[in-house]
Amino acid sequence: MRRFQPTVTSYEANNVTMCLQFNEGSKRRSVKAKAVDVPGQGHFRQQVQSRFNEVLGIVVVVDSTTRQTDSQAAELLYDVLNSNVLQRNRVATLVVCNKQDMSEARSASHLEKELEGHIEQIKSTRKATMDEQTVLGSIDMDPRPFNFERVKDLVHFTECSVTDDKVDGVIKFIQELQ
Repeated sequence: MRRFQPTVTSYEANNVTMCLQFNEGSKRRSVKAKAVDVPGQGHFRQQVQSRFNEVLGIVVVVDSTTRQTDSQAAELLYDVLNSNVLQRNRVATLVVCNKQDMSEARSASHLEKELEGHIEQIKSTRKATMDEQTVLGSIDMDPRPFNFERVKDLVHFTECSVTDDKVDGVIKFIQELQ
């Protein structure tokens, strides 16, 4: 079994080029992918948004064992789903519910419902505080409560455990971007 370093909070963006190898039928295929790991703290959101024109896909990793980072993930998803650039380019987003090897891990469907509630709260708060300069996105303009079902072609959820090497959903998502 592989050894893993304990996770630490990132304080800056990390750029990496990965070579992913996978089987495609009877053939072995390699794909190079450039990834930018941006910390989840709010002040990094502009770095994420400044790259919206460049991306093929977005992966949002959520610690499924704690609720502490749910609001940060919801804010990022809100911005992603409200982005006219990403909507126009039909950029897919994968929400990775990590740490599924832990007994207290929440399922993808559970996290999906919780994130819907957070996104609806963000939508209500932002609508209440907007002024005439505010540019509305698709979530803002929809009078119905937010629901991932309406964006199921763009947002996908998967369960994952890096420690147990159960990352098939992430690899499949990256393969489909190519």
